[in-house]
Amino acid sequence: MVEVDSPEDLTKVMDALGHVVRLRIVALLRVNGPLYLADIAKRLGVSRALAKVHLSKLQRAGLVTTRVE
Repeated sequence: MVEVDSPEDLTKVMDALGHVVRLRIVALLRVNGPLYLADIAKRLGVSRALAKVHLSKLQRAGLVTTRVE
């Protein structure tokens, strides 16, 4: 869960959720649980590079975590 203790924290979270692809990623992960980057990209119909950009923004806001396998 994301801690929103200040207006700046809230701004970061709202900014991260301010794009339809990022909202779709969050929804996809909520329904399916952890997924590989390639799976996220394929299910959303975007490139892996674009999915990674959006995932990075979500991670910086504390909305998702990543792990390397």
